[in-house]
Amino acid sequence: MNYTGHDRAVANVVGFLMLLAVVTIAFVMYTTVVAPELAGQAEAETQIDMFEDMHDIRGAIDTAADRDRPTTETIRTNVEYQFGVSQFVHPMRFTIDTGDTASAELTNYGVADSTFHDDQSGDTISYESDRIEFVPISVNSQHDYVGTEHGVPYHRTPDDGAVFGNQVIVNEDVITLQLLDADLQYSFGNLNILVGAEEYDVTEVEPDDDMILELETKVTEDAWHSLLEEERVERGGHITSIQYDERPNETNKVEIHFDADETYDIHITEATVTNR
Repeated sequence: MNYTGHDRAVANVVGFLMLLAVVTIAFVMYTTVVAPELAGQAEAETQIDMFEDMHDIRGAIDTAADRDRPTTETIRTNVEYQFGVSQFVHPMRFTIDTGDTASAELTNYGVADSTFHDDQSGDTISYESDRIEFVPISVNSQHDYVGTEHGVPYHRTPDDGAVFGNQVIVNEDVITLQLLDADLQYSFGNLNILVGAEEYDVTEVEPDDDMILELETKVTEDAWHSLLEEERVERGGHITSIQYDERPNETNKVEIHFDADETYDIHITEATVTNR
């Protein structure tokens, strides 16, 4: 069969159009499926880094309290996308929620050898503290909220699941409260912060009944039970029970009950966390 010049021209055009269709389909697949998946992986890795850095805030508070001068930390909020990904996704940003308080109350503490932090005394010792929570703004709605409350870092999922990091609230007969006064704004890149703290006030108490530490929390009951499991009486600790109060339209509360047959040291400091 002999092909005319016209036939060859038509074949070339058809071949070009088929190639263009393949390239277009590949481009659409990359921008709608592959790039968002790669972006989601990079964003999840960044949130893991942020969770680790939340532990460093707690350490920075201890350092600032010991040295009586502020110290600096960096929260790794900058997402490092693979080349060719960031052009096709909206980079993840964060808002920082420090508006919800995370109050702490201590009752039934019995006899104290001195007044508490801020010269507090009486039947109930009560303090206000800020919570720091990073709220992701991303096309991926499944990303966690990463934050810290009462000195404990946490992941909180959109469906209210939660995982805590390591805790220092209760360590045998030592109870530690880090009260935060946080004022943070985020724009882009990594977040550099300045952490200041007062020297810890230490008060020794001898409760004659179950001492109760009540904390406001955004984290789930299961997470609290898991967090404090090793400090329960059954494990050789001093926590007799953990009670959780889920309050609609309000911040939930957890009550930690302590064995009366013990002397406790209550360590309290007030810390500031601001942009550097």
